[in-house]
Amino acid sequence: MNLRRFLAVLVLVLQTLAVVVPAAAQDTQGAAARLKTSADTAFDAKHFEEALALYDEAYAISPQPAILYDRGRALQYLARYPQALDQLERFDREATPELRAKVPGFDAVLDQVRHHVATVDLQCAVPGARVLVGSVSVGTTPLPGPLRVTAGRQRIEVLAEGYYPFHRDLDLPGATVTNITAPLESKDHHGLLVVRSAIEGTSIFIDGAAIGFTPTEAALLEGAHGVRASHPGFDDASTQIVLRAGQEKDLTLDPRKKPSILSRWWFWTAVGVVLAGTAAALTIYAFTTEQAPPNGNFSPGTASF
Repeated sequence: MNLRRFLAVLVLVLQTLAVVVPAAAQDTQGAAARLKTSADTAFDAKHFEEALALYDEAYAISPQPAILYDRGRALQYLARYPQALDQLERFDREATPELRAKVPGFDAVLDQVRHHVATVDLQCAVPGARVLVGSVSVGTTPLPGPLRVTAGRQRIEVLAEGYYPFHRDLDLPGATVTNITAPLESKDHHGLLVVRSAIEGTSIFIDGAAIGFTPTEAALLEGAHGVRASHPGFDDASTQIVLRAGQEKDLTLDPRKKPSILSRWWFWTAVGVVLAGTAAALTIYAFTTEQAPPNGNFSPGTASF
């Protein structure tokens, strides 16, 4: 092929591309717009799962910042707050001022979602341990950074082969960072104590340190340990246990219901003291206020009928 012919073919190819590429791009934009319209309809009908799936399809075709906002709102209504916050913060970073101006209540929405999200900064010295939040695996140690989780009551678990698991049930406040250290204990030097109670919400203390609410567990160095169960309205229950390395021990410890005040020995002792004092006071009063017999106009034994 000579140079003249090559250039002619090249011009023809470029002309074809000039027509085909814009048409393809236009068709792509049209497909994304149609998907977004369908997603908006599903969102308005409160079919948030369907809306989210359609928004995801639209974004995959045409990654526009406006769809980030839509995805964030759908995730918010599905109570998937950490993912919603990620999407809304991306929208905040990527949206043009003109697009941002079309969402006048955005700052309030962003603040509302942030208060549903807690941040957990978890540290663990054992590499490769699995980290679970609410029974869902979120990565392995060392984690690349803090975790975002739904605020409220959450169970944090860290698991590694050859170590006793770390469990904590925590109340995680929204818009706050909670620092957690997970000290995984080797089974070569530690035993595992599981503590239960028939009384819901019982707090457990081991060697004076609070470890959580029953049922709860702790990996402890082999040897003797003091265990105390506490609950409002109950008397504490305490015991001593001895653990061997590698042993798993199950303990049930129930606080004792506080007896009625009427069954307390000191109550009746106090009542007796009060009654005795009252009786003595009445006796003294009677003696000190007794009067002499009155003087009549006849003497005893002289009256006649």
